[in-house]
Amino acid sequence: MTQFSKIENCTQILLSVLRYTSVKSDQFNHDENQKKLIKALKFNEITDDLLYRSCIDVIEDTQLAINEFHKNGLGNESGNLGEKYLRLYGVLNAYYIQLGAVIDISRLLNSKNQKVIKEKLKTHKLIEIRNKLGSHITNYSLQNESKEKDFFRLSQFHLSQDKKADNLFIVGKNSAKEISITNLMLDFTEQIELILIELVKDAIFGKRKYKPEHLEWMKDKYNDLLEITKHV
Repeated sequence: MTQFSKIENCTQILLSVLRYTSVKSDQFNHDENQKKLIKALKFNEITDDLLYRSCIDVIEDTQLAINEFHKNGLGNESGNLGEKYLRLYGVLNAYYIQLGAVIDISRLLNSKNQKVIKEKLKTHKLIEIRNKLGSHITNYSLQNESKEKDFFRLSQFHLSQDKKADNLFIVGKNSAKEISITNLMLDFTEQIELILIELVKDAIFGKRKYKPEHLEWMKDKYNDLLEITKHV
């Protein structure tokens, strides 16, 4: 199993929550069936099942972008600088989009650790770098009591010399710092994996009802995840 496949396995199990949650449906009353499904899923809004599915798709789609970045870095052998910027900005925002989807799933599943999950992901160093380089680049609020504003840019020279973004050189108003983001990316993915595994646990062992054979399948998949995690 590859380094990133744990996320894909987690989303597979989370998707099964939609498929396997038991609901007595009426083939002639779609609206009533939808209400029953939302109630059985322990969701609140009538469209929360659609939001839940969208979050799963977003996690899988962004992981494809993240996997591609880890495979090929900032671009091809031609060293096209424009492509390097596109790929760097793209992967940083892929992580941020993934963050939002995971937080939403934790809310939909009514996780007891919602606040911890949100704080852990939003304060991760990788997200700080994303905010400095891919979002609030000319208007960044420093995380201190003064809330002083700063601005940042990426050294084009350093980017042109680096294929894998191992050494980004970030220049601010009163600072200049070289940062290796590869390990930060790997750590962020590890945090996402651990959180998703906990959310899988919530989904399986919460108050939702499944047919015995479906529940057994979900438990087997969950146990496989735990076994993989032990050996990483």
